[in-house]
Amino acid sequence: LTFNVTKVNIHFNYVSGNNTVINRNDSKVNSSKLLSTQIWDDDLNNYTTALDNATEVFLYITIDGTTYNEEHENKNATHYYLSFNPGCTYSAGKQKWKMNTTSDCYSDASSDEFIVLIHGDLRNTLLKPDGTVNYSRGDIIELNGTIIDDCDNPVSGAKVRFKLQAESGVYYCPNATGYVTNLTGNLYSCQWNSSEAPSGGWFNVSMISWKDYYNNATILRDNAFFLTTPVVLENPQHFAQQDGGWGEQHNFSINVTHYAPVNVCLLEKMTGTSNYTITECKYVSNPDGSAVIFNRTYTCSNYQEAVLKYYKFNATQPDVPATYAESSESTHILQKDDIEITHTYGNNQSVNRSYGSIDLIVQVLDTDSGKYAYVALYNSPTLRFAIYNGSAYIVDGNAYSNSSGHVKYTFSPSCSYEVGRQAWYTYTSGDSCFKDKVSDTYNLTILGFLVPDITYPNGETFIRYNELYVPINGTVRDECSLHNISTANVTFSVKSVAYGSSYSCWPVENQTNGVYNCTLNAITIEQGWYNVYMNTSNTSLIMYYNKGNTSKSYAFRVVQSWVPPELKNETVTASDDFGWGEIYVFSVNVSDLNAEDVNVTLWLSSDNVSWTLVNWTICYDCGVEQKISFTYHQYTCNDMGTQYFKFNATDPHNETDRPSINFTLYADDVEIIYVYGNESEVNRSESTLLQVKINDTDIASLVGSGINVSFWVTTDQSLWDSGYINETDSSSVASYYFIPQCTYNVGLQYWKTGTKDNKCYKDMNSSNYVLYIYGWLRNNVTQPNGNVYSSNSNVSIFGNVSDECGVAITNANVSFNVTHDSFEDTCHPVENRGDGSYNCTWNISNNPSGWYSIKMKSNATWYNQNITIFTNKFFHQVSPVLSGHYVTPVEAPWGATEFPRTFKVNVTDDDDTVTVYLWHRKLPSGAWQQADSKICSDCINKTVTFLSSDFGKYTQSDVGTWEWKINASDSYNGVAETSIKTLNVTKRNVTFQYVAGNESNVSRVGTNTTILSLLVRDAVSGSVLSGVSGGFWVTTDGSNYGSKIAASISSGYLNISFEPGCNYNVGIQYWKGGFDGSNLYYAANSTVNESLANLVLNIHGILSAEVLQPVNAEPYPRGETITIIGRVSDDCTQTTGNYVSGATVKFRVSQGASMYTPSPDPASDAGDGNYTTSWDSTGVNLGLYDITMNVSKNYYNNTVSIVEIDALRIGEKPELINPASDKRQDG
Repeated sequence: LTFNVTKVNIHFNYVSGNNTVINRNDSKVNSSKLLSTQIWDDDLNNYTTALDNATEVFLYITIDGTTYNEEHENKNATHYYLSFNPGCTYSAGKQKWKMNTTSDCYSDASSDEFIVLIHGDLRNTLLKPDGTVNYSRGDIIELNGTIIDDCDNPVSGAKVRFKLQAESGVYYCPNATGYVTNLTGNLYSCQWNSSEAPSGGWFNVSMISWKDYYNNATILRDNAFFLTTPVVLENPQHFAQQDGGWGEQHNFSINVTHYAPVNVCLLEKMTGTSNYTITECKYVSNPDGSAVIFNRTYTCSNYQEAVLKYYKFNATQPDVPATYAESSESTHILQKDDIEITHTYGNNQSVNRSYGSIDLIVQVLDTDSGKYAYVALYNSPTLRFAIYNGSAYIVDGNAYSNSSGHVKYTFSPSCSYEVGRQAWYTYTSGDSCFKDKVSDTYNLTILGFLVPDITYPNGETFIRYNELYVPINGTVRDECSLHNISTANVTFSVKSVAYGSSYSCWPVENQTNGVYNCTLNAITIEQGWYNVYMNTSNTSLIMYYNKGNTSKSYAFRVVQSWVPPELKNETVTASDDFGWGEIYVFSVNVSDLNAEDVNVTLWLSSDNVSWTLVNWTICYDCGVEQKISFTYHQYTCNDMGTQYFKFNATDPHNETDRPSINFTLYADDVEIIYVYGNESEVNRSESTLLQVKINDTDIASLVGSGINVSFWVTTDQSLWDSGYINETDSSSVASYYFIPQCTYNVGLQYWKTGTKDNKCYKDMNSSNYVLYIYGWLRNNVTQPNGNVYSSNSNVSIFGNVSDECGVAITNANVSFNVTHDSFEDTCHPVENRGDGSYNCTWNISNNPSGWYSIKMKSNATWYNQNITIFTNKFFHQVSPVLSGHYVTPVEAPWGATEFPRTFKVNVTDDDDTVTVYLWHRKLPSGAWQQADSKICSDCINKTVTFLSSDFGKYTQSDVGTWEWKINASDSYNGVAETSIKTLNVTKRNVTFQYVAGNESNVSRVGTNTTILSLLVRDAVSGSVLSGVSGGFWVTTDGSNYGSKIAASISSGYLNISFEPGCNYNVGIQYWKGGFDGSNLYYAANSTVNESLANLVLNIHGILSAEVLQPVNAEPYPRGETITIIGRVSDDCTQTTGNYVSGATVKFRVSQGASMYTPSPDPASDAGDGNYTTSWDSTGVNLGLYDITMNVSKNYYNNTVSIVEIDALRIGEKPELINPASDKRQDG
């Protein structure tokens, strides 16, 4: 018999995952979904999982809607499934999935094609605007950006809308419901017309994108661009207080609106053809639509330019030209200003006609501006002054105002005006700046003058015999010759010109036609010329006239007979004693009975034969005797001796000549005027200037050059020397440079001068003056002279004093000071030995060492002080002094050149040469060695320095503690030594350089290692260390370090291959390397380098999971809340017994295509590796349910997903109904 064994027929039944939505982004929910089927064994009529899921069952999913990609599915006791978490291999969109089989035992089968919807994320990048470009209203603003997906792939075909937000509102591009797209590439662009925004400011821009099978995206950029819009200017206005006078306050206003502070300006142009200029600008911090007001007034010049004025406004945000806005042009009209005229002076005042004037003053107020009216440029206001002349008003003239508004018109009435009370007023008419205005009427009184005129006599000579009567006539008119004045009061009088006698002429007869006369009785009046006087005054009939008077000189003359003039009492006087240079006065008395003019002359002669006319004068109307004097000041030295003078007198009809008179001229007196040298001081053998000046007291003038002057000086205050003769120079000064020699004693001496043997001048000596003569002192130190002394020795000092003439000075004050550099001391007391020599003794004590000088000081009365320094007179020997010795650094690493030691000591041994030695030795038992030496000359607290680099010590072989000291010796065998001090030569530090291992990853599972490597260097030289040991430390729990892992250092490298075991937790661990130290270097680890303080490595493990409850179809009644518990372990749990806490654990309960999510999700972490959640089974289907447990945690290499098949069963609780009992038996 034969039979065929065929493959078992099977087919797929769909369980879950069709039309499910999955997010490709793991950070979003639904990033993983279960795709599952069951295979039905047609022969056994049951589900089977006998087919191997690796080799016989296959799952395929399309990556681009067409091309299938195989995924490795899992299976449990009933299902074949995949927890599908798509990556970037899968395109977003509708993808298909299916399962099929290929088996040796089962027939090939294939499931239907199912759908999975994969959603990606859109990621927007807003490129423009980017906040760097500002725009102006009306600009077309480019908005663009790019889109990529969550896999960084460019996205085309998306829909994009741009949203713009500002204080003014929200705007969209292209609009609120539209969008822009791009079928190629991933750049999306839209152009927005900024005219949509009524005002500007900062705009925030959002880019919003959406596309099928993608999650929507929005990106916002704050302050993406600034939109500049012009300032809004509205309602320009102009207001004037009254009718628009130029002096009124004119108000201009404009309403201003803007989103930022602005500058608002009022602009005007004065004429239709001129340009606009800025009148005023204001800064407005909050332009909220309120009116901005400008106030201004105009000037008359503005009015004169044109009455029609133009204005407009502009505004701009500071430093933003695009915000500029300007209003339209407006106009207004200027008027002349109104004025008011008030009286100040000139009402009810009087003024003289023809010769007088009066100020008529008013004040003009500009009532528009409130200021006094005054425009200098246009002489405005100009007021006309109208004055009544007796029959009509005459516009006499005009005047313009000053800065106080006053208008002063000086009215000088002419003969056009009648005398009397007249009215006046002032007014403006056609003024440049002000309207027409008439003042009130005021009054003034015009006064005329009475003008008398003497018509006879007119210079007549009357010869008096026995009787004589002289007629006098005159007339009276006004000063304008308008009227003959017949009602005036008139008087006549005469006055003798020569004798001064006055006589009235009376009575005066009025001829009624302005003519008046009288007759003078001249029988007894004096001879000579007479002046006639006529006086007039007003009466009640002529009250508006001033009185008048006139005179006529030499109107007539009275003569009886002609006689010659008379001379008498001739004299000559001199100003002193008749020296030739004095002033001489020649006098004589003269008179003339006829009172004629007399010419008087003076004549001089030296021989009484030949005469010279010297001077003359006129005695006018010489009736009364007068004294005539002539001054003469022209005699010279050559005129000394007898001189003569006489007088002569002549009138028009006769002459008188007088005899001569003699007198004698003598030599002039002089005075000696001191110039220089009194109280002067002079050193012997030096000069001092003695000067006097010679003055001729008769002519009050200096004598000039060539006059002999003698100088005398005392030698001992009483005896005068033989004198010195010199002549005066052109300045009348006589000089003597006096040089005292040894013949003149020192001290006070007298000097004097005198004139002698001069023809023209008398001899005269001066007063005695004084001068002071000083001598020179000479010092000399004779002992010591180069001697050497030790401390506390006595030094005897001897010296002597003389003057420059070799005279020993026995009364000198002498002091001796010893000096050494800045040190100085006085030697006292000083003994005066009486012969000009002096001595003292000074103890050296412990004063500074070195060479000493001796300063000898001497002074005596009438001698110049002498200070003489005698150098290096003796030497003070002391041993050198060492102080302040130190070394720096006291402690430092080894290295002669890298860490040189500086030794310093202060040396003092003045004026001496010292050799300074540095000594050192190594402890504990080294011998002293001379390290170095230095020479120090003339040292005073001078620092001597030694450098260890000069003698090459303290190298790596010198590590340890050293003692050191310094000693010194000088040229006089003095020695000194410092105390002993120590210094330490220490080991060096090391430094570490990172090589490898930071942020490396290593797994605990299997054989996995990572290299940890550092380079160890000398921290000073940078050279690498070798042949020494070290090690590494790694934290086990992120903070506590594990045991040291030993390693050696070769060529500087400190390396290990680190393989973590279960004593190291997963996650971030810190590590460091270290050096164990040596005889030359200190131990250290890599944390000494700040940059290496946090070296890390990442330790990874592998997770495992198991469902603890429920399992094995544990039954639960429907409606019960079921507790689900799972436990998480890792690769080291078996070794350590520790389970994993802190994982993310998610449970899912599923039956067929139905999947349920317990709560909480993720499950609660109990902290011991257990995770708990709960599932409410209310309303679910009855039957078996699987539990899927998904576990993940950072630093674990896997994500665990297990399925507990048939973990629980949901059933109904049994229901008991109709309880009953039968009673078939007796119970």
